[in-house]
Amino acid sequence: MTLASNGTLSASAKTQYYDEVGCTGAIVATSLESQDNQISHTGTTNANVVLSPNGQATPIKFDNVSVTVAPFKRTISGPAVTAGVNHGVAQHCIAFKDGSGICVDDQGIQEGKVIKGGLYTRSNEFFLLIPATNSYVVDEYYTKK
Repeated sequence: MTLASNGTLSASAKTQYYDEVGCTGAIVATSLESQDNQISHTGTTNANVVLSPNGQATPIKFDNVSVTVAPFKRTISGPAVTAGVNHGVAQHCIAFKDGSGICVDDQGIQEGKVIKGGLYTRSNEFFLLIPATNSYVVDEYYTKK
C-alpha cells in the first residue's frame, strides 16, 4: 500500500503461492492484478462483528472505506505454473512438490467496481470487513509474521 497526495491509499493485489504448507519453502507462483485499487476513508462505525470462526460478536470501532477497483486482468506466473485449457476454459495450474496442485480460471479482463467496506486492526491482525444484514462480516483476514 502507498499513500497518495490526496489522502487515498493505493493497494496492489498480489498473492504468492509457496511450495510447502504454512507459507514456507520456495515461492512457486505469483498472482498479480494489472491495476491497483484505490481506497478512500469515509468515516468510522461501531458495530458487533464476529472476528473469528465460531467466535462471538465483539463490539469494535473500525474505519469505513470505499474501494475503487479499476478494470484489471490477473496474471499468474512462476516456475510451477503451466497454462492450459480445461473444458473450454483457459486456466493457470500450479504444481506443488508434494504432487498436489490447484488450477485458477483465466477470467480475462474483469469489470471495475466500487466496494464499500471496513478496515480493522488488532495487534498483528488485519481484517477486511464487508456489510452484511444489519452488521459487517470478515471478508479477508491477514496476520503479520
